[in-house]
Amino acid sequence: MSESNTSGPSLSLQAVDEAVSPFLQVFWDLSAVDIKVRENAAEQLLKHLKKQTPDNQDGFPGWSVDMVYTIKRLCRGICSSHDCARQGFSLALTYPLDRLAR
Repeated sequence: MSESNTSGPSLSLQAVDEAVSPFLQVFWDLSAVDIKVRENAAEQLLKHLKKQTPDNQDGFPGWSVDMVYTIKRLCRGICSSHDCARQGFSLALTYPLDRLAR
């Protein structure tokens, strides 16, 4: 007889993948060779982050979980050995800064 884990809600891997794919796909698109794909990805990322509700992450008051994840991931991406990734990730970092400066 097999035991099942009933300690919490169970999601299939497909359901999890479908729920997070649009947000995570943006990071792959930021590494694309095509500049238009990178620009679109940066804009989509900014739109996504604007819709997030701040939830006061530890050490980052007023930031959402996605914002903290995004900043960390973009900073790591700038160090990539892939030229297009460095360009796309730096573009995505400058979009929010440009918007704040206006």
